[in-house]
Amino acid sequence: MEDKIVRICTLVTFGLLIFVCTSFFYLPSLHTYEESVRQEYLREAAARENITELSGLELLQYNNTVSEIREEEVFFDEQLRIAMPFGHDASEALIVNDPIHKTIELTLPGAEENYMYRYPMLGTPESILDLTYESANDRGTLDITTDKPMEYRRRDGGEYLYLDLITPHEKYDYVIVVDAGHGGTSSGAVREEVLEKDLNLAFSEKAILALKNRFGDRLGVYYTRNGDENPSFEERVALANESEADLFLSIHNNAAKRNDKASGTTVLYKSAAGLDYDAKALAEIFSEELTAVLGSENRGATAGDEIYVIHHSDVPVLLLEIGFMSNHNDLQKLQKEEYQDLAAEGICNAVARAAADLEL
Repeated sequence: MEDKIVRICTLVTFGLLIFVCTSFFYLPSLHTYEESVRQEYLREAAARENITELSGLELLQYNNTVSEIREEEVFFDEQLRIAMPFGHDASEALIVNDPIHKTIELTLPGAEENYMYRYPMLGTPESILDLTYESANDRGTLDITTDKPMEYRRRDGGEYLYLDLITPHEKYDYVIVVDAGHGGTSSGAVREEVLEKDLNLAFSEKAILALKNRFGDRLGVYYTRNGDENPSFEERVALANESEADLFLSIHNNAAKRNDKASGTTVLYKSAAGLDYDAKALAEIFSEELTAVLGSENRGATAGDEIYVIHHSDVPVLLLEIGFMSNHNDLQKLQKEEYQDLAAEGICNAVARAAADLEL
């Protein structure tokens, strides 16, 4: 009798063990099935409401009006709540900010073609002008276009990514825009097969890196280009004006048409009346600090109001002519990385001095 009971208990235990193991095996499938049912429900709901033809921004506005999506009247002012595709965490989302084009790009792994309808986004940021979405290779790209250059703060909340849209000065104490002159089909001056646009970009990249290293997270540095493109004059100035930059630096190199002996560094400034800063004093600081480290001739500060980026700038602006490409000795120096590093150091020194002396 006891042997029979033992055998029965053993069989029951063995059966339970098989059931438990089998359950663990199928649990992921069950969860996936539940998720697929939920997604199918959302797709059907979207079709019923006839929202599949809405633009990204219209869809966001629609989501904010649907009580089932709002979840107990929760609104996200100046914030977006972005749902991650099933099986992915918010920390996996990649974000790239492009201030000159006023776009913030999000890359979401696992987001397919119908992502926008399957995972309702919430938020009411007034600064958003447009939302576009496309999907390829098992990932989706969401482009947020804003009415002015914006920054963001992110909070990764597991299944949700929370994105606060903020102004540059809400994130940084000080904002500088660095403009590498020319680019693309606009080569600028050309001497000995050297293109000014390439030199301008090299000096700008060095300056941006040095400014970030010197001043850290307190300083926001934006660039008008970081490759061989040619933003319009309007785009360059708009980035400075709309970000309310504390300083707008346009970096160029000079070339004399008839005098190949001309050499040195020149700083052009806005001499118009009614400015709320001492433009000439600012230009003199930069010419002094640059020539001090470069060892170049100080050609001083020169009014440059006829130049588009200077004339149309609403913020403190300077155009730096680092050297003369028409002078063979200057041109050889301008191409050296060590010289570009020195120019970046001079720009950092000038920014620090201007902030202290002129309270920019």
